[in-house]
Amino acid sequence: MVEVQLNNFEEAKHRIKWLIMSHGVLWLICGIAILLVGDSELLLLINPNDIDTTHIFYRIVKLYSDTYYLLLLGILISVPVFLAVPKFENYRRPMLESFTSMILGGFIVTQIIKAGVSRYRPFDESSPITNQINLFGDLQEGRDAGSMPSGHVSTTGSLLLPHAIHLKNRVRATIIFVFCAGMMYARMFLGMHYATDVLVGSLVYVVISILTFFLFDLLYRKVEMKNRYEWVIYIVLAFPVLLILAVSISSRL
Repeated sequence: MVEVQLNNFEEAKHRIKWLIMSHGVLWLICGIAILLVGDSELLLLINPNDIDTTHIFYRIVKLYSDTYYLLLLGILISVPVFLAVPKFENYRRPMLESFTSMILGGFIVTQIIKAGVSRYRPFDESSPITNQINLFGDLQEGRDAGSMPSGHVSTTGSLLLPHAIHLKNRVRATIIFVFCAGMMYARMFLGMHYATDVLVGSLVYVVISILTFFLFDLLYRKVEMKNRYEWVIYIVLAFPVLLILAVSISSRL
């Protein structure tokens, strides 16, 4: 097996600068579009009203959006594999960092902002554009005050961006950037979020991923991170995620 080449600390810092600049361009374009067109209007431009769930483009975008769940399941399973298999030792930190970033950004920070902002989704009955949104049959029952920020965007980016920071191959980092940007588009296409929701979700994952990188760098420099310590971190973080998933699944049965 070819060993994955990782950036050293200085190279990782340069990669972080590159990611900030590339996201800055994305945020600038998105911000200008919101200012010129309007938040709701930009959503309606992206959310199509002339196709249904049988359309191939809808199926592609829906599948793209649903990779969110595959990523969650994948990181839960893959981290213990990387921690247990000796030949994966050099990639344990990026995997653990990715998992930690996902918990902090996709769950904790995102839920704090959602609770504080309490913004109803575009399809909510109180929304002025509720009758214009094409939800493709995905309308949830009741009122959902969880629009700001997009959890799909913040979680996906928080999980993937640490790999873009650590991987020496810039092509892979670029693919990760494009994939995260695509998730922003997908969530608006499906009518689940305003443009500002996905924009804030993007800001969350960039900030959290970078902070997590420096936190782990400090941890690995100050502490002799033996494998058992890495297992402790994973178990402590994984337990609430598994509990949330169990409750969510049981509530749907």
